Amino acid sequence: MSFHSLLGRSIRLFRREKLGSALLPPIDDALAELDSSLRRQLNGGWPKEWTGPDLPSENADTDRTLLISLYRAAFHCERGDIDSYRAGLEQVVNSSGHGAMQVSAIRLLISLLWVQVIEAPRDEQGEGSEQPDRSRGLLSTLCERVDRDYADSPWSDIVLFFSESARGIVSFYAGEKAAAKLHLRRAEGLQPRVEKTGDFGIEDLVGFASLARGQMAVEDGTCDVARRWLLSATHRLEGDTQAEAYAWLAHSELDLGLLGEARESAERGMRIKRASGFARDGRDDSLEGALAEALVRLGESKRARQVLMTIVQEGVSESKRRWAEEALQRIGN
Repeated sequence: MSFHSLLGRSIRLFRREKLGSALLPPIDDALAELDSSLRRQLNGGWPKEWTGPDLPSENADTDRTLLISLYRAAFHCERGDIDSYRAGLEQVVNSSGHGAMQVSAIRLLISLLWVQVIEAPRDEQGEGSEQPDRSRGLLSTLCERVDRDYADSPWSDIVLFFSESARGIVSFYAGEKAAAKLHLRRAEGLQPRVEKTGDFGIEDLVGFASLARGQMAVEDGTCDVARRWLLSATHRLEGDTQAEAYAWLAHSELDLGLLGEARESAERGMRIKRASGFARDGRDDSLEGALAEALVRLGESKRARQVLMTIVQEGVSESKRRWAEEALQRIGN
């Protein structure tokens, strides 16, 4: 899944036929009317043309100005200008304006930052660029602010859910498993209340959290728990990350002896991988390996040989190619 498609799904309220509100409930009547009036103006050209008012040169922290800034930032995001989107959100976050606007901008900024951190390009040595380091630092600052300023606010469930989920996902990808488990358990407790409140574009956030918890459960040897989380991830993710979830799911099912289910999961993941044209994090052969193992254990030797030969001839993992060669020798001709 590309950065822009992942980000777009995370803030999908901007990608409906009519522009949804960027404000988190509850909001007072005056702000609700201001928000509704502005969106009526914007829906005339959204998302191709900005039909809202220009930003005034003074009174930068009035409700009207900050609301324009918030939607102007969203418009930049629609046009692929992520730097301007981030700058606009930071302006609202750092203002002295209405709490509803600040917390709404914080939620959107968190949605941007966790994606920037985990999808950051890596150089050949695997070192991150300065951009994800800045994003990680700002994310940490925002989450600390959420804990300090919004834990007892009317928006606490929603903003704490985003904060804890993002912290957990980023901690997992940084290899900080204990911190990841702590934050993701906290987010899990908040999720039912958030889902009852409304649609806030949480599918990828929950999907990545489920994938992380599934992987950690596999590594802990609790494959029954892993399977539950990984099934959730396959239903919420798209593209290459969904294929990755199916790879982990298939391997957990193999460990549980669910051979038919493992074969089906691997086959689904392979179809998704072919359609997306991309595989994540060097796990290119995992689906093929899981399928081959399931077929061997099911006694489907002919098809198993075909899959194993593909790994031997085309696999990118040296260890997986050696495994495939040994498996071919075991099942013979």
